[in-house]
Amino acid sequence: MVKRYAPACLVLAFGCHPGGPPSDEDGKRATAGTAPPAVAAAQPALTEPAQPVHPDAKSWAFPDGEGITGTGPCVGVTLSSVLDSIRRDYADVAHIRDFRSLGPRSAPMSAGPGMPVAEPPPVATEKAAHVLGLIDERSFGAVFFSGERCRGDRCEDRQYWYFETGDECRPRWVGHHRATDKAGGRHGTCIEVAGAPLWRIPGHPSARERCDADWSPQDISGTRKAFSLDPGGTCSVLNETVIPVELTIAQGSDRARATVTFSGTGIPFVDGRAFPGKVERQAFTATINETTNGACSAGREIKINLDFEDGPSINAIPGGFGLVDIKEAIVGSCPQGGGGCSGSLHLIRGG
Repeated sequence: MVKRYAPACLVLAFGCHPGGPPSDEDGKRATAGTAPPAVAAAQPALTEPAQPVHPDAKSWAFPDGEGITGTGPCVGVTLSSVLDSIRRDYADVAHIRDFRSLGPRSAPMSAGPGMPVAEPPPVATEKAAHVLGLIDERSFGAVFFSGERCRGDRCEDRQYWYFETGDECRPRWVGHHRATDKAGGRHGTCIEVAGAPLWRIPGHPSARERCDADWSPQDISGTRKAFSLDPGGTCSVLNETVIPVELTIAQGSDRARATVTFSGTGIPFVDGRAFPGKVERQAFTATINETTNGACSAGREIKINLDFEDGPSINAIPGGFGLVDIKEAIVGSCPQGGGGCSGSLHLIRGG
């Protein structure tokens, strides 16, 4: 059986499966199908990768087992024999024997560095090693994985070697990627990255997770259309729970400082005001504490968080990029009574 789809992101770092050198049984299994043409010269260690023919994962399918037979230049050749040829000729992956299919045994996604945990994780002492096979109508591919200091399905040091066959079904090394969790960075831990992942395996870490992240402010100025979701707030004079809004961000020569102006929220003390705030990368943050004048004076706290960078939604809503939290309390003598308003505007991208 072959699974034909391209995953958004895979973290192949699960289980503890120590490898070993190729055995006699492996050699017998490799000759069960037609062996691929021999590599011209043995390569005891990897040096420089070739250019991959497959730039992304769209054309690959993911077989359930090593016994699948290829087509085109790889007609009559089994994936098993291709993997054994790679192990024989590339010393860096010779010990990786365990085959994994893409499916229910894949690892769950990690919350990433800097995320709090409920209890201390177990000591990271395990190792993991396995290979994932790929196939299309003309070639085979393989991703060899090796992990060090693993806690269950998460390894602190993760390496991936990428191979694909060419016109004569000869396997070639086409890439290497290493991601290592380190102490440091903005959140206390970060990911040190070498090389780039191929075929969305395991996917790119977010720019903010990387140890070499650049936190300098970027240009986020301009006017954007959005929708505001206000399911339970009491501040807007509008009754709809989905409200079309606009927001305009203005930046000067100092990009670290900016203002955001909203229109259409239906909140009198929000619409039309330029709120000053700070910018890091593509994120804007502001906190405003104010007290109004008059007999019905009110104390307000307005928190604005906007993030236009690709990645997880800031408010856990698909397409969400912003959150405005409002808390208001009447602090003076107010003939009309009332205790102020409160609510949250969840901003999502809109046309």
